[in-house]
Amino acid sequence: MRLKEDTYVSAAGSRTFRKHYMPEEGVPVLGIAVFVHGLGDHGSRYGRVLERFVQRGVYCIAPDLPGHGRSEGTRGFIPSMDAVHSIIGENLAHLQSLYSGVPAGILGHSMGGFFALDHVSRHPEGIHFCWASSPLIDASGHRGKVMQTTARLLSRLAPTFSIHSGIRSGACRRDPERILETENDPLMHRRLSMRLGQRLLNATAQLPDTVTGMNPELRLLITHGSADTICPTALSQSLFPMLPAKQKRYALLDGLLHEPFNDIGRDAFYRELNSWLDATIPFIGLP
Repeated sequence: MRLKEDTYVSAAGSRTFRKHYMPEEGVPVLGIAVFVHGLGDHGSRYGRVLERFVQRGVYCIAPDLPGHGRSEGTRGFIPSMDAVHSIIGENLAHLQSLYSGVPAGILGHSMGGFFALDHVSRHPEGIHFCWASSPLIDASGHRGKVMQTTARLLSRLAPTFSIHSGIRSGACRRDPERILETENDPLMHRRLSMRLGQRLLNATAQLPDTVTGMNPELRLLITHGSADTICPTALSQSLFPMLPAKQKRYALLDGLLHEPFNDIGRDAFYRELNSWLDATIPFIGLP
């Protein structure tokens, strides 16, 4: 797998960093994909997972969202949902300019898993495959109406004001080496701005209606650890029957946490991902 890094100015006006994960020289590019990371996260953490796509000829780009990783912006602040969809679309268009006519996909983890499902439903044209890992389905976290009302008010009065996201490394993974790797990563943060929190509340509440726009021919995989306490599996399981994709697979990974690809027992995750890729990549884009 070859790696490349660059930056560009997004339509929202912010300088956006992105990581390229490319097949080796001479290996034909059979597909292209944009990967969307989660809250407080960044795209350079996902080489181990995206390598499975690259090995099968899929050229992947992982941009850092505004306020994350090496992209510009106040930590934890994303100005709008449209800004994220623009970044996804811009990177997909960039890949299509390099490899026109090959099948395209959207991939994402956690908050990025939500954006992957949301994007393929709002912009289904030309999207052939999608992987959503531990997707955020309901950002309310069953918080009371008083707290939600307070969040809405602060979103207007102090949009960039942030709080601790409440996400703990040990709730994502149990492998001591992977925990230490994340804790020592200077690009990771635990901030959630009032504006982003409010936008996610609104957008996830609309998701059951939004997904009706999904292309029935989309090839879709959702992977989710059964022990995930950050994005509970019951929510993605409830949404799954509503998804119009006829070729969809839900992999419930017994006992694994929010990042099953970094957890003890991750072999089960990779078996599911490899199986889906082997059944999907040779056929994407075919009638």
